[in-house]
Amino acid sequence: MLTTPLSLRLTRLASAPVEAQSGSTAQAPAEQVDTFTGASVHAVKAKAKTKFKDNDWTKLSGTIMNREAVRGIGGEVPPAGSFLMLDKPITLNGKKVTEVHLTDTFKKGLNVVLNGRLNARKWGGVETKGGTYAELSGLSNLSKGEPAFNGKEFVDASGTKLQRLSYNRPLIMDAPAQIFVLDRKKGKAFIGAMGGFIPPWINSFHGFRASAAIKSATAADRAAVKEVGGKLVNAKSGKALELIGTSGGGNFPDAMSTSWYMDAESKKLYAFLNGGIAGFQNHMSEVVKLP
Repeated sequence: MLTTPLSLRLTRLASAPVEAQSGSTAQAPAEQVDTFTGASVHAVKAKAKTKFKDNDWTKLSGTIMNREAVRGIGGEVPPAGSFLMLDKPITLNGKKVTEVHLTDTFKKGLNVVLNGRLNARKWGGVETKGGTYAELSGLSNLSKGEPAFNGKEFVDASGTKLQRLSYNRPLIMDAPAQIFVLDRKKGKAFIGAMGGFIPPWINSFHGFRASAAIKSATAADRAAVKEVGGKLVNAKSGKALELIGTSGGGNFPDAMSTSWYMDAESKKLYAFLNGGIAGFQNHMSEVVKLP
């Protein structure tokens, strides 16, 4: 049997007894004095959730530690890469967890707050005894201001739903779609990937890789696109832009909608306004230049 300090520790972690957790109960109230009445009052603050099950989406904080791969046969060795050493222990499926394996790589020693989906994973069991570990996938780095995904939609730090644009690359049907999550407050489009031909247990959200500023369109931007036969095309090549998302509109005369298009050649996203009191017709309002 393959025996390493890491494998022993992960095996012990898998069988560790569950500690009593308070979950969502309130902390002991702190006594304060009401400014207006002078009476003693109690401030009650709810604790963060600490009990989780498979596929729960949550944010976790801690410090990054990286581990080298252990030599062995494929899935018969413990996971390697970046781990989040949790500030506070949690339970996953009733077992205590003090660290989680991450599906992306981070610099050692960073203190971060990450959002993602929690799952219990296994290693070994054939040539070795093996064990279990917790994994966080579909990562958003909240410390860097990235939006959080909750399994259905993306939200900002205040919980406001953000618009998601999606671009499916032509002739690559099995590849993940490029997504662009628009955070108006920050003036940024966060760029990531979602979906693709993947096993059902793999997280469909693959995380963010970059961000780009949302800027007002200039005269040069508007000259780069023209309308031909009712279609918006690249003015130089004549290739059609691809619609990747719409918002607004409605069942009343002055409704205005915004349509976002992707120009794969120029690597730009364009927003076009239609309708409203001014009667806009494909008026380019904003541009995102992709890195």
